Amino acid sequence: MLKTVQTPFSHKYYKSLETFSTPPMNISHKNNKSFKKFSTPPMNISHKYYKSLKIQHATYEHLLQILQVAQEIQHATYEHLPQIIQVVQEIQHATYEHLQQILQVAQEIQHATYEHLPQILQVVQEFQHATYENLPQIQQVVQEIQHATYEHLPQILQVVQEIQHATYEHLTNTTSHSRNSARHL
Repeated sequence: MLKTVQTPFSHKYYKSLETFSTPPMNISHKNNKSFKKFSTPPMNISHKYYKSLKIQHATYEHLLQILQVAQEIQHATYEHLPQIIQVVQEIQHATYEHLQQILQVAQEIQHATYEHLPQILQVVQEFQHATYENLPQIQQVVQEIQHATYEHLPQILQVVQEIQHATYEHLTNTTSHSRNSARHL
């Protein structure tokens, strides 16, 4: 009688064939899940797209309103353009009419200035002459002021020094008094 002995090799071989021929359940489940991911986008992406479409539509509606307002403004401006042009022409005409008067007044001022120019020059010359004639007196007064200031300079300096000394003493007394009062606290 022959005995069949199973070798560990054949068992391993059988196991490997079984593993190779049928993939385990978890692998196919993973494949199925990954396939679902690719076939349908997640809800939040489509929701964002929908929201962006709503925003685009609202922007489009507001854009139409803005354009309508701009067209109404242009139309109103076009309707009032003849009136605006008429007002500008009236202003130009009035300015032209008054320009003649303005030029006439300017010419009269120039003529009067030209007529009185000799008198104006005479007054200027008299002022210069009087200043020149009185220049020695003006210089004498300036020198007397300088001399008096120079004579009284020692007295002025003494008064300034006394003020500085009194300020220093008062400052010293105030500082020492504040120190003493701080010590008592």
